[in-house]
Amino acid sequence: MSLVVALLLLLLSGSAFSHAYYNSTETGCDGTDSTVLMCDDFEDGVWYATDCDTSGGITNAANDGWCGNPFDAISPANAIISGVTPFGTYAGNGGAHSGTGGQNMALHHFKTSGCGSDGTQLCAAGNEIYVRWYAYWTTSYSFGAEKHMNITNADGDIAFANVQLNCGTGSASSTATPYIQVINTTAGDDFCQSPNIASITLQSNHWYFFEFYVKLSSTGTAHDGIARLWVNDCGTAGTSCGASPTLRTERTDVAFSGNANGRAIETVWLENWANPASTGTGPYWDNLKVATTGPIGFTGSESEDTLHRLAMYLTGLAALAIALGGFYGKAVLDSISGGGITARYWVRLSESGTFL
Repeated sequence: MSLVVALLLLLLSGSAFSHAYYNSTETGCDGTDSTVLMCDDFEDGVWYATDCDTSGGITNAANDGWCGNPFDAISPANAIISGVTPFGTYAGNGGAHSGTGGQNMALHHFKTSGCGSDGTQLCAAGNEIYVRWYAYWTTSYSFGAEKHMNITNADGDIAFANVQLNCGTGSASSTATPYIQVINTTAGDDFCQSPNIASITLQSNHWYFFEFYVKLSSTGTAHDGIARLWVNDCGTAGTSCGASPTLRTERTDVAFSGNANGRAIETVWLENWANPASTGTGPYWDNLKVATTGPIGFTGSESEDTLHRLAMYLTGLAALAIALGGFYGKAVLDSISGGGITARYWVRLSESGTFL
């Protein structure tokens, strides 16, 4: 029994798993939901430790499947910030920048049914995708024309759509308008769409909820593709997002042509490249979730995430103990039997052998 206790304490001392696609304790982000393509809550204390051209890039386990910007030094280390997010301990850190361009940026591929093993594979999401995240820019941030979230394919280009701050602006400002930017249309109708359902202005020192939806057009020239953007101001603490996500922008007439690499949705890319330049530190990104069904909506409560994390650890522990021998497996299941329904769930797992 002492071995079981020691293993339990060891597992509970960690905060997250290192995985090429699933690094979040949010419900559905454990690989069991085939509609969830990737997740990251950054609670392992790393966004990306090495860039995409160094130490294995995407396949470096420390990078959790991220392909980091190889053109700028990672600063701070691991592209991470602690103690600022309302969702845990860590958030991805866009870094400090003061000139044209960006700082910490990275792209990530997807895990789909039958495709995806180490993060390097290009797995098509299908014809529609939902991307949910939270973002924060530090006090006195000056917003240039700044890329923010890009839905693309194998290319570093904006193959489909991008959330662009202050699209087309001639100079930086203390606030930002989130636009949907679509380029590479063969029909020649590229656009930057400001909020056309409900207005919102972003400011520094506030957390914001974002959800971005893209549904490809039936052909590369048909004007029946859809792009939607939800944004909520969650306040300085990040805990007052409102009752439900607010749709800000919608276009239902988009011709998503793709580019030279095709029309498959294969990648999301967190960016802060700006011209005119932004000045300051940010954004901080947190609780990223990508799925083929939605809207995804707000992240689960802290208590729900904590319980899910505990379930993941105890399930893994039970699997390890049973693998070591029946005595240890029985000891673990006995030790959690006071949990009622939860314990019965683990017992069913032990009987079927379907552990994490």
